[in-house]
Amino acid sequence: MKVINHRFTLREKILLIVLVAILFLGVYFLLVYYPINRERAELQQRQEDLAFKKVVADANKTIYDDMQDELKAIYALPVDERTEIPKFENKDADGKTIDGGRSFLRKYFDGIFEPKGLIAEIRWGSSPTVVEENSNILARTLNITFSLELKGDETESYTSMYSLAKTIIGEILNVGEEKEVQNDDGSSSVKYVHYRCLMNNVSISPAKGDIQSDAVTVTCAVTFYERTK
Repeated sequence: MKVINHRFTLREKILLIVLVAILFLGVYFLLVYYPINRERAELQQRQEDLAFKKVVADANKTIYDDMQDELKAIYALPVDERTEIPKFENKDADGKTIDGGRSFLRKYFDGIFEPKGLIAEIRWGSSPTVVEENSNILARTLNITFSLELKGDETESYTSMYSLAKTIIGEILNVGEEKEVQNDDGSSSVKYVHYRCLMNNVSISPAKGDIQSDAVTVTCAVTFYERTK
């Protein structure tokens, strides 16, 4: 093998073969291996994104089905046993747009926790969602967490923080307000009207492993219903 009358030695031939092999491998990795790996990673990421979206969609469908079953159960009750699904005013005195349902619930929760000297962590999540297509009923789910500890006059009347936790849960489920209602005889009167809500994922966790301990933490998810018209 000669190039410009130069005869390559065995060592040069080996080095030349090695350089050609390195060049070939470099071209392969640059033009084949890396693009294929990049595309494979992108496809895998898309597959994971689709799987995650499916999990979210399935969870939303389960919540949607639960809401529909709950509403069917409401309408199956006699009229005098139904809890009311309220419509809140979404304009303030100055005509500004507000979230009437959220304002009502904030005030209601303050009435539960503040007199007891408690602070609740409330995660409001997204805006209320329509329970079914073309429906005027909205559902608003809140995640509520609060801790109780036997340390003040407000809690001394309770035998344990567990009993106080159950009382507060009952007050949350008793959501409503006094309203003037029309009686069957045409007269009107003021009575407490219960608003429809659904509580799930309730957990009462003791601080010391004993449910009758002096400190507990409560978590729950509560769905409140309201009408748009």
